[in-house]
Order: sequence, then structure tokens, then C-alpha cells
Amino acid sequence: MKQPPVANESILFAMRGNPQLRRRLLGPWAKRGSLFIPPTLPQRHGEMENIKAYVKYSELAGAEPTIADFIARLRNVGLRSLITSLSRFTTVLHVDVVSSIELQAFLRARTLTPEMLARLRHLPNADERIVFFPQQVLFTAKMAILYSPDRDDPRPDLEFRDVVVDLLLMAADFLDRIELPEDQEKLERVLLAHQVRNYLFNMSEQVRYMIPRASLLYLKLPFDPELRGDGDFVDLPEVFRAATGFDLRDYLAFGVGILVWFNDQSYLRGTYRVDRESINPATYFSRAAIDPGHAEALLQTFVHTYASLKADLEARLDPARLTYDFLPVLAKPLYAVRDDIIVPLHLGYLEARFTNAVYWTISDYLQGEDRLRFRRFFGRIFETYVRRTLMRAIPDQRGLARRVFPEFIYRTPRGERKTSDVVLLYPRTAIFVEATATRIRLEATGISGELAAFDEDLGKIILENARQLTHRIRDFRAGLYTFDGVGAPDVDRIIPVIVTVHAIPESTIIWNHLHEMLTDRGLLAGSGIERLQLVDVEELEILEAILARGASLLDILEARSADPERRHIGLKNFLIARYPEERANDFLRTEYQEIGAHAKRLFFGAAG
Repeated sequence: MKQPPVANESILFAMRGNPQLRRRLLGPWAKRGSLFIPPTLPQRHGEMENIKAYVKYSELAGAEPTIADFIARLRNVGLRSLITSLSRFTTVLHVDVVSSIELQAFLRARTLTPEMLARLRHLPNADERIVFFPQQVLFTAKMAILYSPDRDDPRPDLEFRDVVVDLLLMAADFLDRIELPEDQEKLERVLLAHQVRNYLFNMSEQVRYMIPRASLLYLKLPFDPELRGDGDFVDLPEVFRAATGFDLRDYLAFGVGILVWFNDQSYLRGTYRVDRESINPATYFSRAAIDPGHAEALLQTFVHTYASLKADLEARLDPARLTYDFLPVLAKPLYAVRDDIIVPLHLGYLEARFTNAVYWTISDYLQGEDRLRFRRFFGRIFETYVRRTLMRAIPDQRGLARRVFPEFIYRTPRGERKTSDVVLLYPRTAIFVEATATRIRLEATGISGELAAFDEDLGKIILENARQLTHRIRDFRAGLYTFDGVGAPDVDRIIPVIVTVHAIPESTIIWNHLHEMLTDRGLLAGSGIERLQLVDVEELEILEAILARGASLLDILEARSADPERRHIGLKNFLIARYPEERANDFLRTEYQEIGAHAKRLFFGAAG
């Protein structure tokens, strides 16, 4: 049987001069296949456990499918039945987590024929292989919209199930066909670009943090006395209403009302219900306090029809981006199979559309200087969010030295400057924190996978803030400012941290690349400056709950940096490995409950 071309002689030759690259990549590529799937939620915690291999049709059938054969099969499958089936896959893969060994075993037993299961058992690392995953399902759905007839499929369930499984396994053969050059430098760049695009596609967040965070960032903090008088102030709810016609608070609550319908669809917990696979607008809003016509109009802004999705996909048919470009689905993550059956194409996209995408709704609506003013203002909102999260997590205590210092102005020979956004003091150690709301570009970097675009994003997100940290640390070392009298002679070590508004791809290869960029520019170099650490906003929110239980941020950052298996991957992996009984963030839970109560009023007329 044909095996995937992974650990071939070109890879071995290219890695001879780089023992670290060899150690990090040779094993997984040789044993697990050729796809990097970073964690959606961290269940296996080392870097190597974040590298997964998927099963291909060619491994089970003994022959590699052609795209012509794939399309020919799609032309004979009823689209409505197929999309309904694919929606089930994407929903449970999101709710139960794609990388769950238990979920993959359940899906294998439920969907594969006895012959396929027998062949699967003979594959290397069979028990760890991913059989079904979101990119595969979305690619199948995308091609089906383009080529399948818009009708129901007449085949009985068991026969149709086999048709769907064959299509999904075939789709896996068309994903991530990358060329591996023999030149070591070129090989590392190919793998780097591959990891970045995989990471950005597969990353996700917990909706229990996304919704309350959106409420705080867009509804509450802009009107806080600290920010209300900002020179760049923008009334975000008013701009959102102008852009969409909808009240932002109602919009977030409406999202909760839609998401709760799907978010408990779990095979592993035994909570999956067939009657919750879809929404019927005619009945779903029948008890709503909100005007049903208004509610349905809002819902339709998230819904694609067959005609609209096909037109949007046809307008973006670029062969180089075919297997990663699902932007039309991200824009409208729901699909109308019929007028009375609306299903999610990707539940993670739906969550993001109601929360993180508010930023782009406002930004895209504004033009010119208004857009720039909004982005500056939002940057200050995010800095405030980060600072207050840390101050809640590490509050001042009577009789003890102050530990958390927000930014303040200090004087230099060249004029006034501000300290880092937050500085935290520990005995002989300081943590300098910069927060950035700058985002990785989805189109240029996430979809295209262009390394030059990723480098440009790193320049704005990491290098600019690393330069800011470098200057602030230099001024502190020069004695230009102190923290309640604690100055440079009292601090031996400084740990620089950048808090980002979303997760940045992290791996050994990516960090090697980033360290080279920092070193070439002389940033964060010098005695007593520890390695840079990245923390995304969700990780900060998880940290708040952990620190409230008495854990030390310094201990966490030091332990992460010293861990050879986790220091080059997202902090979330390390936190859940070290603190497996993670508690909810009480502050965000209260905010979530407030939005949930408003959702109940909208949908049922009472807080309940």
C-alpha cells in the first residue's frame, strides 16, 4: 500500500546540519504523516503531540484519487443531503474537539466500513490518526456547492453514509501537497509557511470567553471614564448600528441565543440531538420578545443560500488557495438547505462572527482617518483590558509592596515617554508587558500562506512591540524611572511579554525564525533580559482564574520557559498541563451571565 512521502532522503539530507530541526521534525514526519494540526483545545500538551497525521483515501483504497474523479462523484450526490451530513461533522468536531482520540475512535466506529477499519488498523500510528477534521469537511462542502446538484439524495442512510465517508477521505488526499526542497534553508521556510497556515486555520477559542470579552471591549470599556475622554474616542455601538442596522447589545445576546442551540451537540457527552441539527426561522423565533421579523432579518445576515454561496466561491477560485480559502463561509457561517432548515457550516466561524468579527464590521464600515482613529482607540481599549485583567488577578494588598504598575509618564533628555503598558515586580525580577491589538491578516497570511506576509505581520505585532520593550527596559536600566522607588539596581532579571489580541502561531521552527528576526535587529538583547514570551488574550483570561487561586505569574513564565516540550508552543498548552482542573474566570462568567439574561429576555420575554 502506498505510504505518504514524508521522511524521504531529501528531508534527511536537509536536516543533517540542524540537529534541533532534525529532532523536532523527523520523528513526527516519519511516524505520523505530513500535516501539522495545532490544538484547538489543548488535550495533549507537548509540542510533538500537537502534530497530527490524517488518514487519506489512498492509504485505505491503495490508489490515489484524481480531482476529476472527486468532482464526478460530487455531480451524482444530492447537495442538500450532503451539506446536512457535513454540518453534523463540523459541529461535533468543534464541540468534542477534533484532536480528541475518543472522538476520532467514535467516528471511525460509527462511519467506516469493516473493510476500511481493517485497513486502517495496519497504518502506522493508527490509533492516533485523524480521520475527520474541519479543513477536509469544509473543502468537501466547498466543492459540493460548486459541483453537486441542489437536491435531496435518494439513497438510504447506510448507503449514503458510505458515499459521504468516501468523499471526505478523498478530500484529504488533495490537502497540503507541499514540495520539500533539499536545501535546508528553503526547507525550513516551506515548513514554516506550512505551519503558520495550518495553525491559523485550526486555532479556536472558548466561546465562554469570547462573548463576555466582546461585550467588555465594544460595549463597556469605550465608555469607561478612563477612555471616554480619549482624543480618538469612537462610539463603537453607534458605528456598529450604522454599519448593520442592529443594536450591538442585542446582537451579542442574539449570538448567545443561536449558539446555545448548537453548542451542546456532543457525541462524547451523549447530548447530541437530531432536532437541534438545524434552525427553522419560522418556529425558532415564535416565542421571542424581539420582533420576529427583526430577528429573522438579523439571522439572514449570517445565512448563505445555494445561489449566494456558489457565486461567492466561484468569484474566489484560485488553485493556490483552493484548500484554505473559506472566507465566504467565515462571512456567513450558516447555510439554508431549505427555507425551514438552516445548518451551521462551521460552528467556530459562527462563534467568531458574533464576537471577534465585530472589530472588522466597524473597521470595514469606516473609511480613511475615521478608520485609523478607530484602530488607535481600540488599541487603547485593549491595553486597558489587559492591564485591568492583570490588576484583578494580582490585586494590591494592604501592608505589602505594590506589585502591578500601569503605564505612567517619565522624563528623558529627549522628552516625555510612557512606561510599558504594565510592569509587574517580583523580588529581583520584573515582567514588562506590552499589549497589541494588531492582527494577523487573514487574506494575505492565513489564506495565502505567504511567508513574506507573515513576516510583515510579525513586524507589526512582535517586532514593533519588542522595540518598544527594548527602549523602555534601556531607560529603566539607565535610571530614568523607578517603580515606587524600585530601580535598576534592585532588578537582576527582566522578562519581556507581549499580549496579543489573538493567538500567534508558535512552534520551534516559528520561534527559531522569530529569534533570528529579533537578533538581527538587536532587540531584547543584553544581560539580564530573558527570552520573549507571547501570551494571547484568551491565555491571559485563563491566567486570571489561575492566579486568583494563588499561583505566581513569575513561576508560570519561568516554568514554561524551562520546559523543553512546551516553551515554543502556546501558553494554553502549558497551563492546562500544569493546572488540569482549570476553573472558569469568575469575572467573565458574570459578564456572560448578564448577556445570557438579556438573550433570554429577547427570546422568551423574561430573564428566567
